[in-house]
Amino acid sequence: MAAGPAYGRAQYRLEDRPELELRLMQPAAAESLGGDLAAMVPWARLGTSRDQLTGFLSASDDNKRSFSIIADGGLAGVIVVRFPWLSGPYLNLLAVLDGQRSKGVGRAALGWFEAEARAAGARNAFLCVSAFNAPAIAFYRRNGYSQATVLEDLIKDGEDEFLMRKRLR
Repeated sequence: MAAGPAYGRAQYRLEDRPELELRLMQPAAAESLGGDLAAMVPWARLGTSRDQLTGFLSASDDNKRSFSIIADGGLAGVIVVRFPWLSGPYLNLLAVLDGQRSKGVGRAALGWFEAEARAAGARNAFLCVSAFNAPAIAFYRRNGYSQATVLEDLIKDGEDEFLMRKRLR
C-alpha cells in the first residue's frame, strides 16, 4: 500500500490539537528545517549537514512523505513517514524545534502517525533512534515503543541505532 490514502493528503489539522497542522513540505520550510536540524542532536553528532537534511526533507516519492509541523501559524518541527515499510509505516524522522519542545507537539505528531497507520490497517509502527539520544528513547518508550534490535554503525561508525516497534493492534 503506497502513501495514499494513509499519509496521502497535503495538509492535516490535528483533531485533538487544532492549533497544530501538518503541511506537505515546501522548499522554504525544508531549507529552514535543514539548518535547524543540522545544529541539533542527533544530526550534529552524526555529522549530517544542512544540505543533506534539506535535500532529504525536499525529496519525496510514492512511499515517503515529509510534512512541516505548524503551531499557531509558525514552523514547529517536521515529520517524515515511509509507508509501506515491513508490516507498517516507518517514522523516518520526527523533530520538534527547540522553542516548541515540552508543549506536546511531538506527542501529537506521533499520535497522528499512529492513527493514520491504524486507519490503513497497519499492524505495527517502526522507527530508528540513535542509541546516544536518551531523551528521544525515553519519549518513544513512554509512547509504547520497544526496542526490536540494535543496528550497529548504521549511519556512522561507532554510533548505533535502535530499531523500535509499536504493535498497533
